[in-house]
Amino acid sequence: MPYSLGGVWTNGKPFRIHSAAHNYTRRRPYHYTLGLALHSSSLGLLILAGAVSVIHFDSHLDTSDPKVLGGGLSHYAYVTLRLCGPGANVDRGVNHGTFLHIAHEEGLVRNTSIHAGIRAPVSNKKYDLKNDKACGFKIHTARELDRIGMQGYIDKLKDRVAGTKVYISVDIDVLDPAFAPATGTAEVGGWTTRELLTILDGFEGIEVIGADVVEVAPVYDNPGETTTLAAAEVVHSLIRLMVEKPVKGVQ
Repeated sequence: MPYSLGGVWTNGKPFRIHSAAHNYTRRRPYHYTLGLALHSSSLGLLILAGAVSVIHFDSHLDTSDPKVLGGGLSHYAYVTLRLCGPGANVDRGVNHGTFLHIAHEEGLVRNTSIHAGIRAPVSNKKYDLKNDKACGFKIHTARELDRIGMQGYIDKLKDRVAGTKVYISVDIDVLDPAFAPATGTAEVGGWTTRELLTILDGFEGIEVIGADVVEVAPVYDNPGETTTLAAAEVVHSLIRLMVEKPVKGVQ
């Protein structure tokens, strides 16, 4: 199963997203990013995947309007520009809080996308929630799991993306800091590792075209490396979904 890695190191060398883009035109691989990348790196993988439903596991929405929450060009924005070409409309304000807004503007996110595990405050509730809906997303909070139960939560996520190809993006801060302290923007009140893995187990039958696990910062991890271990197990679950339900047209 061919794959692409964005923003990470493999065998001591950086693996660049744009090299995978060339491979995509020939072999239509699955795409995933592992661990150390900022969440903005997901934009490059979404470009490779095409228009998909996104299941976005995170404590934050990440659909902020760059005009409101801009951050200027980053390294990842530069890589993305090289992928899209000189005429691409992604040359402003790409960061880990705006990349899904830009993905929507580029036609990469279907109007059947969904957030899971959300609990962080927003800057302007009325504007940000309206903007998030316009970007094609529906919001399910972390605490909703307590009200509707595990199966109810899984069913809502699966119903939202039914009949579409799916990209799963996992920011490790969807977990509570007690289980994943090694991340840059931790928010209390998150899920346990077991709860996230059980939700992923419930995705059997979904056509997963690509996935990422991002925002792991090993320097902040504890001696037991709980964040790294959690991220590795999430990666295992995502790969299993791809293997058990091959997407038509992907070799």
